[in-house]
Amino acid sequence: AMDRVDNAKVELEIMRREDEYATLTQLCSCWVNLAMGGPAVQEALYTYQELLERHGSTEPLLNGVALCQIALSQYEDAERTLQEALGKNPNHPDTLANCIVCSTHKKKRQELVDRYKAQLETVAGKDHGWLNAEKQFRTMFDAAVASAIADA
Repeated sequence: AMDRVDNAKVELEIMRREDEYATLTQLCSCWVNLAMGGPAVQEALYTYQELLERHGSTEPLLNGVALCQIALSQYEDAERTLQEALGKNPNHPDTLANCIVCSTHKKKRQELVDRYKAQLETVAGKDHGWLNAEKQFRTMFDAAVASAIADA
């Protein structure tokens, strides 16, 4: 992943000139706005909600809504949205990853978070992006703690 919101915005403008109301353009707009953060997240949420009205509730759209709600600290709403997504497909990897994030923000019991992690690993394998990122962060944290102890 390039993680270049500036380049994504340029490409999005090209797409908007071609067809501002195309579903793909709208989805890209959501992704860019979510990556930009701040007030743009609310705009992404509105666009996702419009897409839900137009196309019905699908796991990707519900996950997009939930990501916006998490970014806006609307954890109760995000949890409801994710439960709706789980109702459609209890093994959708992105939904499970987002349930882990939302449950952690809501300070849910660790057993629930661990259950979501185990389910994600079962359905998506150990190479799922979220699981890999968590493993990297844990390794970096452990190294920082070990370094701090050694320096003390």
